[in-house]
Amino acid sequence: MITINILDYEFLPSGEDFHTSFHIYEDKRREILLTDALEIHFIDMVKFRRQKEKDIQKDALHRWLTWFDQNSPRSQVEEAIKMDSGIQKAEEKMAYVSRDKEALRVYQMREMALSDWTSGLNHARREGRQEGRQEGIQEGMEKGLRKGRQEGMEKGVQKGMEKGIQKGRREGIEAVAARLKKSGIAIDQIAEATGLSVEDIAAL
Repeated sequence: MITINILDYEFLPSGEDFHTSFHIYEDKRREILLTDALEIHFIDMVKFRRQKEKDIQKDALHRWLTWFDQNSPRSQVEEAIKMDSGIQKAEEKMAYVSRDKEALRVYQMREMALSDWTSGLNHARREGRQEGRQEGIQEGMEKGLRKGRQEGMEKGVQKGMEKGIQKGRREGIEAVAARLKKSGIAIDQIAEATGLSVEDIAAL
């Protein structure tokens, strides 16, 4: 998991590095990293603005932060947009959702729904793997044969993953639909976006 925190205040008083990243190490033995799957990044916009030279030609992060910073000269922003296809897409999306407040609200709700759905799916996959391992081991032990154990584990893992993913996906979609409904989005729009029936949404 990678988290990126963009801050509009000075995060670390010492030093002028505007981009810092952190990992989790064992307290006494600093050479032991708990996992390389977790990174926490902080981008200090105050320090970034103090940078005398911003290399938008070669540094992608400089380009993105120049575009992101409302204090950047418009000429620099336009130059960054021309140089980076990713920024061009972001600019087009921002122009679209900024047309009116309702479009912006729907866009934000959609992004939140996608984030919640992804989190729910990942959780379901983890549960499915665990359930599958347990069922597979049990079935394999009962057969008492190495071949049977292997087949049982594979079958159990697959079955458990499918069950866990289906359950997590349904729960995640229902949670998103309930949040959209609470925010005032029309039920028929929610049904179209989530695939749930109008009846199911009305019952949430």
